[in-house]
Amino acid sequence: MVIQLIWIAVIYGLAIAIVHGLYATTYKVKGNRRKEYHNDYILVTYNHERKIEWYIRALWLYAFQKGKTLRVLVIDQGSSDETVSMIHTMRDWSGLDLSVKVCAGVVDGDDMLGYLPLTSTEGPIWIDLRIPQEDRRIPYVQG
Repeated sequence: MVIQLIWIAVIYGLAIAIVHGLYATTYKVKGNRRKEYHNDYILVTYNHERKIEWYIRALWLYAFQKGKTLRVLVIDQGSSDETVSMIHTMRDWSGLDLSVKVCAGVVDGDDMLGYLPLTSTEGPIWIDLRIPQEDRRIPYVQG
């Protein structure tokens, strides 16, 4: 009985070592090579504290399931709630390259592109969450 448990532990340990070895040789970025992003998302918010966490989690889940690296810029148009502080908190644990820019006044897409150094070949996916039903363009969000 004890020997069988030892064999199970040894095989389990070998499986873990093989998976880590494959990850290190296949997916790890070597040296100072720039990270390649598959998509850039720009989210425009205004008082979205009740939903912004779900939007960020949905983007993270999409990136995780598809094996993609996403960069997300959240442009807040002067929210009076806790939207910006929630984004700052989520930046550390979201698993995305997440940044936030607070702008007072009119948000224009051409003016905001300078805040996001774009690296994807497809161009940014611009989602203005101030427009009803626009959040449906975020993967796994149904509105």
